[in-house]
Amino acid sequence: MLVKALDQGDLDKIFGNTDFMKKTEDLLLAMLRGKQIDVTDPIIFNARNEIFAAAQVIYNQGVARGFWKLHPEINRAIENNQ
Repeated sequence: MLVKALDQGDLDKIFGNTDFMKKTEDLLLAMLRGKQIDVTDPIIFNARNEIFAAAQVIYNQGVARGFWKLHPEINRAIENNQ
């Protein structure tokens, strides 16, 4: 469903939403830094892997499509992983 929405351009409004993209970036940075992320809702906790994966896809697509600039720390992690 996410891929279909991306292919159809349905998420372009989200990519342009600075607040949403900043929160997505903050989530990815917290994961990258190994910070604890508290989740109290059991439904969200059970879906955490899918949520993190979707955040990565949305962030990467936002960057790839020119809506958002890749954070330097994330860029370094990508370069160090190659």
